[in-house]
Amino acid sequence: MFTGERQLIAVSKIDKYDKGIDGKLRGIGPGSMILKLGCIAVLNRTQEEIDQNISFNEMRSREQEFFRSNKAFENVPERYLGSSQLIKRLASIQQERIRSTLPSIIDELKKQIKAKKTELKNMPKSIDSEMQCWAIYNSLIKKYYELIHARVHGIYDNDLQMKIEESNVSKYYVTQINTLLPATNDTPDDHIAYQIHKQEKACGEKFHKLFSHFFTSKYQIIVLKLLDENAGVALPNFPSFSIIERLYRAEHVKFRRPCEDLIDSCTDYFKQVLINLLNKVFTEETNYKNRMLDKLTDIVLQAIDESEEQCRNDVNKMLDIEQRVFTLNHYYMDTVNKIKEKFQEYKDNPKRSK
Repeated sequence: MFTGERQLIAVSKIDKYDKGIDGKLRGIGPGSMILKLGCIAVLNRTQEEIDQNISFNEMRSREQEFFRSNKAFENVPERYLGSSQLIKRLASIQQERIRSTLPSIIDELKKQIKAKKTELKNMPKSIDSEMQCWAIYNSLIKKYYELIHARVHGIYDNDLQMKIEESNVSKYYVTQINTLLPATNDTPDDHIAYQIHKQEKACGEKFHKLFSHFFTSKYQIIVLKLLDENAGVALPNFPSFSIIERLYRAEHVKFRRPCEDLIDSCTDYFKQVLINLLNKVFTEETNYKNRMLDKLTDIVLQAIDESEEQCRNDVNKMLDIEQRVFTLNHYYMDTVNKIKEKFQEYKDNPKRSK
């Protein structure tokens, strides 16, 4: 606000000192200054007073005299005039702000301090020498080995038992809990012994379903057809060995696909679960785990790939060995003779035989 060379400054704006200033300061009448934090008039130094280096204490005295002697301010309450009132108002505003914001700030700081303390507590100790690094590495590898060894031998944590007890189900359903509590999509089930058993059982069921139904009429027709085909190259009542070989090879060729599927499923499972266990062991080693984990992950994956290749070679050898048919067992010919007898009985008396 201005009056001649004198300046009056509001808390949040500068305006001219004109008629009706007393109402404007209080937010009354047209053109009033309704400000959220209020409005207080103060008297600033003129340029001449600045050049004369008038002190602030002297200016406060002149300010008080100015407001007392100026008729424009005679009806304005004291709380709207002077630097002292401005100081009081600013102190009051500051106090209100502190009361309204400080508690939430303190709570947030407490939370952050607590989180940082937990983070510091979980951080590993600094490594000062190569021997310390080697000792930590050996302890982690040992822990990793023990974790895998326990799960391979069926030693698991108590998490499954706790889930069974919390579910409060009857004993009749306890045997079905394994299938009711599968692993999440992100974390593979680390019950290694149990998972291998499940995969072996599934593979065995596939093998069982692959075999032909040897005692069905359809299979008997196949055997008889082979007997007829070899009638000219074998002595009577002495079927050719090629019959058994042909029947056997038709069954043998079915075995390769389930074996390869079992190797693939085991390889994928081991890669997932071993890397997951590795990450679990190195969880607390936040300072240097990334570089070490990358290297160990490569080593684990390489070892699994080498084992997979060796396993495939062993399976191929076993399948090759199984291609050699041995007929020393008398059940081979017994089965063939029984089929011939049934067929002959049917030919002799089709009404009495099915």
